[in-house]
Amino acid sequence: MLVALTGEDVPCGASETAAKLSRVAGVGVVLTDGGSGCVVVNKGNHGTAIRILPIASKRVPDSTGAGDSFYGALAAGLYAGLSLTEAAKRAVYAGAYAVET
Repeated sequence: MLVALTGEDVPCGASETAAKLSRVAGVGVVLTDGGSGCVVVNKGNHGTAIRILPIASKRVPDSTGAGDSFYGALAAGLYAGLSLTEAAKRAVYAGAYAVET
């Protein structure tokens, strides 16, 4: 799907991918990056990516549910009127919390 949207089949980093998707689609983009948190590119931000780092985790017994928690918190934040960046910050926290419990 990324190839269809960006026109490139060579994988690049999360920041570059999110910036390309935002420019091509003309929307804000949040791209998760595993244990490295996520990248946010706000609509109209000229492709400037903001990296949101995860909180330091003492233990990660199982990562099951991290993505579900992340996207649930992201959706809830956006529904509550938060900016994409602020909602993503809360989502990173929710994903990290999910793997510690």
